[in-house]
Amino acid sequence: MPNNAKKTARQAGSQRSKKPVATAASHEVQAGQPVGDAWERFWYQPQSYGMLIWLRRGLGLAACLFFASYWSDIANWFSASGLLPTERLGRLVASTGAEEVARWQFSLLYGIDSPILLRTFLVIGMISAILVGVGRLGRGAILVCWVCLLSLANRQWVVVGLVEFPLTLGLLGLTIAGSGRGLSFDQHQPTNRAPATWQIGLGKRILQVQAALLATAIAAAQTLRGEWLSGEGFARLLTAGAGRIIDLSAFAAYPAFARLAGLLLVAIPWGCVVAFALGLWLSSITWRRSAVVTLMVYTMCVAGLADQWLYGLALVSLLVSLVPAAATFPTD
Repeated sequence: MPNNAKKTARQAGSQRSKKPVATAASHEVQAGQPVGDAWERFWYQPQSYGMLIWLRRGLGLAACLFFASYWSDIANWFSASGLLPTERLGRLVASTGAEEVARWQFSLLYGIDSPILLRTFLVIGMISAILVGVGRLGRGAILVCWVCLLSLANRQWVVVGLVEFPLTLGLLGLTIAGSGRGLSFDQHQPTNRAPATWQIGLGKRILQVQAALLATAIAAAQTLRGEWLSGEGFARLLTAGAGRIIDLSAFAAYPAFARLAGLLLVAIPWGCVVAFALGLWLSSITWRRSAVVTLMVYTMCVAGLADQWLYGLALVSLLVSLVPAAATFPTD
């Protein structure tokens, strides 16, 4: 009897050793199981779409408004009789020695100088941005919107603004994550019930890293520029431009107020960065969510003071990727 028991145990152990082991290369693992080492687990662990619904909606709205803002002026800029036609831009690049930089500025608008074609391009961009916002046509609509945005930004790269950078970053990450839907207009499956995939996980991680680095870079830039700590930057922010929606220029006459506000403008983003890092260390969803929401409110307040609402919308949409997942999500 003991010999039979030992033989049975050896056979069971042999069968267990022959069981197939899931590899990281296949990325076909059950939820909660590690994909591989820490690096692959960070980038490729399957995730659900979750809060990316709001990021997709925000970026779609911001992109649509961005294209629409060029409707009345695009012919004045890029047509044959405009301020910056392709031929004149080429001479400007040659005279400034920026050929190496211009070589990497891909744009579908080079060589297009017809006002009708230029506005047709804007219509395509606005339609694709709307499709991104409502989550239709999947990665195809996101890719078209990203290419149109990149083409418009690179066509005017000598006078590029603030909003193009976070919009381009966000749409690039969203192209990898997808829209949470398929290619069909008839698909009505709620986005938050879509299966978790490694593509969504990779896109979400890219968006999170971009948002974290951008927030840290903005905080560092404000700290390194002494004018914010002295209050001069805040006073200049209040008095720059005219006809803005929020006008607090009268407060610029009080140096103590400007200095205090400048200190807050530097301290709040750093406080959010530290709080978010502590939330990661302590595995606290509350800390992380509070830090991101505070940073969103801060961003919209500063964008309102600077009259850069579109930039604020794009940056806040990108920050949505850092909001920890809740138990339930809104549906499309």
